[in-house]
Amino acid sequence: MSLVVSLGYVGFLVGPIVIGSVSTFIGLPDALGIPAALVFLVALGAPALRPRDHGDHTATASATSPVD
Repeated sequence: MSLVVSLGYVGFLVGPIVIGSVSTFIGLPDALGIPAALVFLVALGAPALRPRDHGDHTATASATSPVD
């Protein structure tokens, strides 16, 4: 969890600097495409982080039913 928070903080600090620097070369509208492209790549890679289902469904009925 601390790694995720640290990466988010670094991105919060470094992101505007990178976008500003890139925008001097290619323009602001095109530079703002960088975060959009990164969000798209994260969305494509998100299913890879999902735990695999090994087909082991041995849960008992009492474990899945609510307590009366």
